[in-house]
Amino acid sequence: MIKKFLAWLDGERNFLLFWLGLSALLRLAFVLKTGTGGLSPDAWDWMTTGWRVAAGEGFGGSWRPPGYIFYLAGISLAFGKSIMAVKFANVLLGTATVLLAYLTAKIIFNLRTARITAALLSFYPYLIAYAGDGLSETFMAFILAAAVYLIARASEKPSWPNLAAAGLVMGYTALTKSTVLPFLLLACAWLWWRTGKFRAGFFAGVFTLLAILPWSMRNYFSEGGYVMPVSTPWYSFYGSCSDAAIRVEMMGEQDSPQVAQIAPENWDYVSKLPLAERDKYCKEKSLEWINDNPYQFTYLLYLRVKHFWRLYPMMAYRWQKYAAMATSGLYIPLCFAGMLLGLRSFKKTSLLAGLLVLYTLVHMFFVVTLRYRVPADPYIIMFAAFALASLLDLFRKSAPGAAAAGQDFSRQEEMRKYYDESDYYTSEASVKQLADINTFFQRYRLSKILEIYAPGKDEKVLDLGCGWGTLEKALAPRVKEITGVDYSAKSVEVCQRAFQGSEYKNVSFLRADASATGLEAGAYDTIICADLVEHLYPEVFEKTLEECRRLLKPGGRLVIWTDCRDGLLTILREHDFLLAKDHSHVDYKTLEGMKASLARLGFETQKAYYAESHIPVFSFFERLLIPYLPLARRRIAVLASKPADGGR
Repeated sequence: MIKKFLAWLDGERNFLLFWLGLSALLRLAFVLKTGTGGLSPDAWDWMTTGWRVAAGEGFGGSWRPPGYIFYLAGISLAFGKSIMAVKFANVLLGTATVLLAYLTAKIIFNLRTARITAALLSFYPYLIAYAGDGLSETFMAFILAAAVYLIARASEKPSWPNLAAAGLVMGYTALTKSTVLPFLLLACAWLWWRTGKFRAGFFAGVFTLLAILPWSMRNYFSEGGYVMPVSTPWYSFYGSCSDAAIRVEMMGEQDSPQVAQIAPENWDYVSKLPLAERDKYCKEKSLEWINDNPYQFTYLLYLRVKHFWRLYPMMAYRWQKYAAMATSGLYIPLCFAGMLLGLRSFKKTSLLAGLLVLYTLVHMFFVVTLRYRVPADPYIIMFAAFALASLLDLFRKSAPGAAAAGQDFSRQEEMRKYYDESDYYTSEASVKQLADINTFFQRYRLSKILEIYAPGKDEKVLDLGCGWGTLEKALAPRVKEITGVDYSAKSVEVCQRAFQGSEYKNVSFLRADASATGLEAGAYDTIICADLVEHLYPEVFEKTLEECRRLLKPGGRLVIWTDCRDGLLTILREHDFLLAKDHSHVDYKTLEGMKASLARLGFETQKAYYAESHIPVFSFFERLLIPYLPLARRRIAVLASKPADGGR
């Protein structure tokens, strides 16, 4: 029963159905338990302002940013003044946050990290608890998760719609909490760096400003020409930089929830000032306090960093720390481990690391409470999930019997799911580099493959691991017939789409396993395995060679083109140092090892040599050093044939 459930859970759709369903049920159960109660004092202020906006009475003197208030006003217009409507909406937002975090982790890290992230977030107690409150944290966690996902997606496919969506949602995130504004600047710079296109970061920034601008203009005209992009930052800053703020940070744990607000003595007076006047007054007073108390201010910043990242947050009851230690107490150390591991793919992970760093720096200057960190918790958990996924990989590789007979085939099946469920065949970078036969890399690749053996016009050719169909594009005009085989449904779909309406009717594609194609025996003159065998586990590779022997005509040729295990670039990539690791490359082969495998199966090796990389200048030195230095051996080229008499 358990095995059947785990097998069912293995599919992406079923996995999401289960964990998102569990996420929704847990949040719904908590909401039903608390009913209309369990609201924080600030929640009433948020909802009252939202109800007032829905009734057409405006914001009044509220200092709060408008994003969450507009959201509450929308709920009020749809369902009236209903606390339960807000809570039920929180259930949906909390569940959507889990989904968005899953999708983000899948882009930034890998599928296993995404799955662990979704599972941990589904029952993360703080996100569940805030679903039962009317505070802005649940909405902020959702809108920030949406912004981060759209930024990550735009980095993979920097199209106009993706950049516009990322920018507009980033803008609305800033309208919800202005403390994320520094991160949004970083996100635009990251898009530029990640894509190599200035326009990607620029246009995302333009759409971000377009989302914020209407509210900034409203502030400008309603406050007599005073420029205030989102809300009144100096009001919060004044409350956070004072003698009262020092007392708050030094209080430690309490035996009961704090009800009375600890604020500067003239807080009531300040709160009643008009917004523009209040902002100017608070700016003057807060800077004056910092100037008079530089050492206290420095100590205050230290306390806030300490409290923001402590293993359990400031608690109302002492017993709560035990629950916290079982969640954030575990996730935070794992998060730091994940951030260190993520340095190997820093160009990707820097988006999330930058978010956590800037989120911390901004909150150093404001009062620190647990709920202010909650919107960033999904990314703490995401890094923790990456550390756990890396640990699981290590255990799997080092476990006794890890290479037991037959296990290679189950692991190969996992790789098939990776190809179908990831953006391996659809990301803009992959399509640009690997699908177009006119790129510098593909011209090099195709010329090197045809140097090994160039099929003639009367030959039937089989391309195992056809990928993006580049060999089919190159060989269709030159051969009688060519069939591309790949076990990824997404690959076959991409290839078939590329040949829709093509003049070449001698090209076909088949979804099948290279080790068991089901094709007719002895039907092919040439089989090409170009950039395939590094994707195959050892047992599967041996079985694939057997299948090639079955499919070839007597005297038929087998062409193999693959990465060399000993090459410098391969070693750097395998260790994720300077070059990003390709997780689809599961077993780099050696030339001698392949020759031995071919000989065991009765093939006759006709050519076997090393080749240089495609990198200008570097390739020149590789060619000189290939005979003497293994590090210079970038590629392996092999031509083998099936004996004319059919062999054994």
